[in-house]
Amino acid sequence: MAMQTFAFDEDFKIISASLAEKKKDYICPECGSFVRKRVPKNKNVHFYHTYQLKNCRQKKKNHDHRLIQELLSKKIQHLNPSLEHHFKEISRIADIYIHEKGLVFEIQCSKISKEEIQKRENDYQSLGLQVIWILNDKIFNKKNISDAETLLRSLCCYYTDGICFYDQAEVIEKKKRTFRSTKFLVELSECHIDDTFSEKKLYFSGDITDKKGKDPQFKMWLEDFLQKRRGKKRFSIELLLLFIYKKTHNEPIFAKYEAKKNLRKKRA
Repeated sequence: MAMQTFAFDEDFKIISASLAEKKKDYICPECGSFVRKRVPKNKNVHFYHTYQLKNCRQKKKNHDHRLIQELLSKKIQHLNPSLEHHFKEISRIADIYIHEKGLVFEIQCSKISKEEIQKRENDYQSLGLQVIWILNDKIFNKKNISDAETLLRSLCCYYTDGICFYDQAEVIEKKKRTFRSTKFLVELSECHIDDTFSEKKLYFSGDITDKKGKDPQFKMWLEDFLQKRRGKKRFSIELLLLFIYKKTHNEPIFAKYEAKKNLRKKRA
């Protein structure tokens, strides 16, 4: 169930639902309409709109989004994260904003279009801000990969399982993820910027770029391994028969295979 957990008070300062007062009007940072505190029986305190608005993004944020937002804010607490930061110039609300670093974290727990991704990137870049995308692997990181996720993986992007944040090596062919490595845990509190890396200027401790930069052997192994994985096909029946022959020296099986092979050549 979608729940809104942040709003503006009368001084336009962000306040969480747990600290808000009952029966008092607050302002939704997304649509500007009034919201109030609600304390249901399940104890998940949140704000609700006094006037129903279908297109309000805050209202659409679900339970997973809220948990990931809280988890991330705790991990980067020493960077003074600002939650639900409102950028009036571009009419955007960042899930988490790090003022000193000029970083914006966008947590994605639902499907998104390529067009919307590019719009957010352009909007934040117009203010000189760098976007880090955090994708919930309940929705993303599956076998089939959309055009939107392909675009996100070309940007600064990591996955989360709700417990940790991670990067991975992967092979994508014809919109299918044919290989993914083990999880490389990423420390999002440790940001680095280095122009010597061709892939991306911004990276974090523990991600693929960081590992390749620190360990040349890891870089060589990774490139060689991924190269071998690309285009790798499953065993065909012919290769399987050859395998059986080599293991068992079963002449009849091999003879049958050779006969079929010769017949195909004649037909060609």
